[in-house]
Amino acid sequence: MSVQVSYKKQILLGILFLLVVLSAAEIVSRVALDVIDPRSSFCTNTVIQSEIYPDKTESEIKQLCQDYYSMKSYNLYTESYSYAESGPNQHTISFNINNDGLRGLELNKLKDGNTYRIFILGGSTVFGQLSISDKSTISGYLEQEFNNLETGYNIEVINAGVGGATSFHETRLIKEKLIHYKPDLFIAYDGWNDLNYPVTISNNGTIPMLYQVHRQISELDDYYKTPRFIDSVILFLDARVKEKVFSINDVPEGKQITDVPKKIELWKSRWLDICKIGKENGFDTIITLQPVLGSGNKSLTDWEKFQLKKVEYGSVAPSYPALRNALSELDSECTRTTDFSYVFDDVSESIFYDIGHMGDSGNIIVAKNLFELSKSVVLQKLE
Repeated sequence: MSVQVSYKKQILLGILFLLVVLSAAEIVSRVALDVIDPRSSFCTNTVIQSEIYPDKTESEIKQLCQDYYSMKSYNLYTESYSYAESGPNQHTISFNINNDGLRGLELNKLKDGNTYRIFILGGSTVFGQLSISDKSTISGYLEQEFNNLETGYNIEVINAGVGGATSFHETRLIKEKLIHYKPDLFIAYDGWNDLNYPVTISNNGTIPMLYQVHRQISELDDYYKTPRFIDSVILFLDARVKEKVFSINDVPEGKQITDVPKKIELWKSRWLDICKIGKENGFDTIITLQPVLGSGNKSLTDWEKFQLKKVEYGSVAPSYPALRNALSELDSECTRTTDFSYVFDDVSESIFYDIGHMGDSGNIIVAKNLFELSKSVVLQKLE
């Protein structure tokens, strides 16, 4: 005679079994992440091979990578929806993110007459992906340059870079948040992300379920590590697959190429709008094109040659001439416009560890050039 188990007991056993599986997965994930985080390991090897930090030990580089890969960020790019934001209130050895989701100290809406406020906008290159500290980002070095002037004023340079941000996100951030902080100058450091990501016109549609799920899972990271471990493994394997060297023949006809004119036109119109708003509201606007591998005439190291060849099919450098033309069309409305894509032409050592991200030495060079570009604008305003 067979023994039948009641539905209640079956459900209870099922729940217990699920709990055991989830617990086991969590134990494995925590142990694996403690021993070796696949993404962090790949990052460590990349930084060492690129030689952007030749004076750092392997353990220091490993800590740097662990810090950045522990960062919470919320990104989604589709034809109908685009979002890029850093999670607020994050603090590691390498970086701090304030309550506004911006790198650095907390912002104060109240600004006295002795303070001049600069915001730098851009993607992860402005945020300072793999910068040693908050002070070794482009914004950190630029603030140092202004402090050396000893003007008697407090010149703030605020890092408004967000990983994955395009001109869509940056101009929206200005209009919805940063304009309320009494800005004196906005500096845009752009190019790569606008050409690389899908076209975004508006976010009037409903928020995709995928984004909502991703954000909720990210919020669980402090308590449950299994999703992070799975995500790490997937990204690690994806990066390994991309180690294959593609050729231009591998690119299917379609969106990535044909959308470039639209992307550039949108980029130009967005910043044109901000420059006009600046004239109406008393702040200056400087628009720059960021350097990426292949955009200038830099003598490439072996590592940089490898990186450029690896992403040949997806390089944005061939679209830079059209972007430069759009930049020149902003001259009449914006305070200054400059093409920085040739800024590393006289540098022989490694600057890039991938197609566009730099180490601190690259940040210093960009900051010095931004200082020379913006110094007269700032001093004229202070006078």
